[in-house]
Amino acid sequence: MLRRERERLTLRLDDIAGPGDVYQFQKDLADEIIRAEAVAFGDRLSPEAVHIHRLKLLGDGLAWLCLHPSAVRQLAGDLSVQPALSPQGDGFVDTMNAAREQCERGIPALVPELTHSLGVGGVVTCADPQRPLVIEGGGQEAHVPDDPPTPTPEGGASMEYSWEFVTQCVGQALATGEGVAVPGRGDIVFARSACRELSVPKAAQEPLRAFRTPLVGAHVTKLEVPDPNVPPSVVWPIPPTMRMALIEYDIDLVHVIDLDVFCETGRDDVKISVPAGGETIDFLRAEIDGLELQMSGRFIGDVLYGFQTIESASACVLKGLDGIRRAFGKGMAP
Repeated sequence: MLRRERERLTLRLDDIAGPGDVYQFQKDLADEIIRAEAVAFGDRLSPEAVHIHRLKLLGDGLAWLCLHPSAVRQLAGDLSVQPALSPQGDGFVDTMNAAREQCERGIPALVPELTHSLGVGGVVTCADPQRPLVIEGGGQEAHVPDDPPTPTPEGGASMEYSWEFVTQCVGQALATGEGVAVPGRGDIVFARSACRELSVPKAAQEPLRAFRTPLVGAHVTKLEVPDPNVPPSVVWPIPPTMRMALIEYDIDLVHVIDLDVFCETGRDDVKISVPAGGETIDFLRAEIDGLELQMSGRFIGDVLYGFQTIESASACVLKGLDGIRRAFGKGMAP
């Protein structure tokens, strides 16, 4: 029963076409969370507690549909703090009413307490997806600070992603128990049915031997600890049945990239490297015109968990570095 409700709501994400749909989806999501809280409060390991966690993944998906990625990052808070809805009583009713009023005015409005990723109070209005407003108690409004824009590839080219390979891989796993896809050099995706032991499929073993510095990303980690830096799988552009298989842990999806390939620039004036050690990559080390810089490690996360192609993400890094060169002029030796 709980899974069927999650599946119903997951499918509804595809049908959201305007502010009215945004509000009604959140109203139904809130009602379902409140129903589950009655049991989850007494048993944190109950199916209802799991249900609430996965329902809030759907709330994250709605946020990604309404907001620009930079705005989601700016609104992110402490993911370990997840306020319950039932104890708030009339306070939460007022919050939902405030969201409804904004939606009735034609402005999409989000309730952060229905998400994992949005760490603010009140209501978030999304008239401008890149510059949302936070409306707090008493009607006070505050603009979200601008996040430095992520560079895009040169020449106005759009970012490229590997969704066709994710679709191929997950589809194979649903049909036969495992799937493997190779989006490009230094890039491999594999999936297995969750009822099987999670190991590297034979078809992936030979390509992986060519990786000099492999970095592994397991999709399940982003289900257990949602990441505001990458879109949740509930809104990935893959068939709904595959999205549901991922959020329900029916399929384990793993992405492996070769950091050496990621750091290749094909240019003599730029060098990119990844700091050694550590389980996470917080920044990239870059050198251009003799100046050493640090760039966000988010570019790697965009590939590993957001399935941007290595070539596209690398082009974004290079564009960012070239922008720094233009801003400060040539001959930037320290």
